[in-house]
Amino acid sequence: MFAEQLESAIEGAYLHQLDHLSRDLWKAYAAGAVEDDNAQRLAELIHSRREALREAHRSPQAGESVSPRRFTIFKPRRLQRPPQRATAIKRRRTLAASGPLPPRLAGQFTTGAMAVLRVIADATQSNGAQCVKSVAEIAARAGVCHRLAQYVLRLAEREGLIAVEHRPQRGAPNLVNIVRIVCADWLAWLNGGRGCRKMRRTPIRFSLKREIEGWSQALRPVLEGFQGAEHPPPRRY
Repeated sequence: MFAEQLESAIEGAYLHQLDHLSRDLWKAYAAGAVEDDNAQRLAELIHSRREALREAHRSPQAGESVSPRRFTIFKPRRLQRPPQRATAIKRRRTLAASGPLPPRLAGQFTTGAMAVLRVIADATQSNGAQCVKSVAEIAARAGVCHRLAQYVLRLAEREGLIAVEHRPQRGAPNLVNIVRIVCADWLAWLNGGRGCRKMRRTPIRFSLKREIEGWSQALRPVLEGFQGAEHPPPRRY
């Protein structure tokens, strides 16, 4: 119900209202009122509505003068969409089910957020305790949209799970942010300390030796009694 109301509000919203609707969307997503698929769909709808309103504002109407556009040397950002939505959903659920976080922390995140954190954890382990991947690459690997990956990074940084190092450049595109895991519980979970006690196997030779000694002690009285008993002479045929 909330997703339908938000969708109808986005379709008739003005440009200055889309930012408030975007905040309401991610607040509802954090509270669990909106699922991953609906959050991704509504985020794409907000982006499309914003681009359409900006394009309509740029194009001059009849009798109006053309306002100069803002000059930029960078290409406009394209809306990131998976080529096959079913494949992206399957990959997202698989990554979330692989256990990227300990249960105490995993209960605070949804399926899409868990998939994003799984990608960050894998990149951290394979690249020397830091993740040097762009938000677009993280979103593509996790099977979520660009906005959702951005929101998960901000949420994880606010909760103290990760530390993000921004690397801006003057007159050039910013370098990819460096993400590091700073949560001790998460690091212990990734290193194998998942709360299970490690069992040491007893060598086979020692266990067999102990069993043989136990059998010999149990059979010793029987053998002593058998040796001390009188036996009848053997029968001759």
